[in-house]
Amino acid sequence: MADFAQELVGRGHQTTVVCAYPHYPAWEKTHRKWRYSTTTEEGVRVIRVPHAVPTNPTALARAGLEASYGLASAGALAKLPPFDAAIGAVPALSGALGAWFAAFVRRKPYGLMVRDLVSAAAIQGNVPGSGPWVARPVRAVEAFVTPRAARVAVIACGFEKPVRELGAKHVDFLPNYRTVGEPPLPREAARAHFGIPRDAFAAVYSGAMGFKQGILTLVEAAATAPEVFLLVAGDGSQRAAFERAVLSSGLTNVRWRPLVPDEEYADLLNAADAFLMPQSKTDVDMSVPGKLTSYLAIGRPIIVSASPDSETARIVQEAGAGVIVPPADGAAIGQALSELAASPQQVETFTAGATRYAAAHLDRKVGLDRFVEWALALAERRAPRFDGDIEEAAGPA
Repeated sequence: MADFAQELVGRGHQTTVVCAYPHYPAWEKTHRKWRYSTTTEEGVRVIRVPHAVPTNPTALARAGLEASYGLASAGALAKLPPFDAAIGAVPALSGALGAWFAAFVRRKPYGLMVRDLVSAAAIQGNVPGSGPWVARPVRAVEAFVTPRAARVAVIACGFEKPVRELGAKHVDFLPNYRTVGEPPLPREAARAHFGIPRDAFAAVYSGAMGFKQGILTLVEAAATAPEVFLLVAGDGSQRAAFERAVLSSGLTNVRWRPLVPDEEYADLLNAADAFLMPQSKTDVDMSVPGKLTSYLAIGRPIIVSASPDSETARIVQEAGAGVIVPPADGAAIGQALSELAASPQQVETFTAGATRYAAAHLDRKVGLDRFVEWALALAERRAPRFDGDIEEAAGPA
């Protein structure tokens, strides 16, 4: 989202972002303040709003965060300069509600960017306390904010049907693109920096360590493939549980470290022989992990533990970039790792597939061009002029 806002400013458009204080994925409260703050960052006016941050991110606690953020976002309306369009990004759903309210009050067009299917996540995200009682009110808010959007943008083609069922009239495709840069360090230097044994076949996971990631399955994977070195770099609500499971198992081929700084991220990925993409078991698709584009861009085999019908699995299969195993199955992840470690030819094949896909589909400039055109089309109340978008529903733009 920072990329999008900065690109608009770089092309001469005034841009204001209303957002939370930094707290995810560690759910930490260091940066939070119980007041509004307004700063200018890379030319973007940034209004951060006061909100709750749960210590234990259960479904009820997350609802409190959403509610406090939504109310505070609506309260930021008086601080907004004149604008031509308001865009809400999901998640957070309450932020989308705030964007609709701002647009409604100012009589401007409102657009919605869907990056997660929130009601599906409420049912199947494995968050303690989640279930139908949470999903029903979430679905009601989705059904309110979605049809009121002049245009809805989705990051995955598989999201089109769910948002149309919610009442979206005009759906456009804005896929994720490459955000990771070229690794500064040579590969061997990067491996030494992150403590990867010189001759080990190393599998890397980087990112959030929450309920929906199914991160605990990696403990079973490490036990199934003791010849493979697992490096997990992340933070989140399941980090402590993961650490305890590793210690109690007595495994010596697993290392954990905090999220790396942005400037080290490309080096971390370049140090890997394979990437891990575990997901919890779900019946419906609800998200596409942002790390997937970085994994593909660096070009290593990807072990996806997810539903074969998910967008994540579909992309990796289309790219020919890795192996799909059942969700929440640590033994299957470990077996796939063992087979990769024993087959340099398979590693080479998957690496080539990832590299080809990234070159063809993940160009950053193309992604930013599509977003800017979409945002301008929203403000000008017209259809965007780019190729390859999802077929429009009948009716005027």
